[in-house]
Amino acid sequence: MIDIQNTREARKFYQKAIRNFAMKRMKTNGNMTDEDRSRCGINNNSNGYTLSVISKESPLVHFKTTGICTAKLAFSNPENHKYCMPEGQDKVMVAFGFYKESDVIPKEIDCTMTVIFGKSFSKMVFDARQLGKYFVGYARYVNTRNKIGKSATQFFGMDT
Repeated sequence: MIDIQNTREARKFYQKAIRNFAMKRMKTNGNMTDEDRSRCGINNNSNGYTLSVISKESPLVHFKTTGICTAKLAFSNPENHKYCMPEGQDKVMVAFGFYKESDVIPKEIDCTMTVIFGKSFSKMVFDARQLGKYFVGYARYVNTRNKIGKSATQFFGMDT
């Protein structure tokens, strides 16, 4: 009797390994042209592929407290004010901290809490121990290579 279930599960692992091996071999095969590689679905880097840039700009941040310990965030592209990431940027990293009215506003380096958002519209939930404190956040782009942008947008709020 044929063991179909175990055959299917075993096939998943060896097919992945064979695909990776074959793609590496085809990519360096001197007998294949770039056109041959393209027809096989292999990226041959002949179309001028470049690495994503590290952003010199930071996202515009729209912050709104929506209730007890929650807030909504919207990030927009500073070039066109659309709610999307610039080309080559994949995420937005927000470092944030809390402070009392009498305290000095924490600098970005002093903010130990970090959240990464992959969408332009997001929601944050704060720790209930921070109720009544002021909030400061610093938002930076993160590119597709996970390199952090050079500038940050500072924004404020209050956790009510």
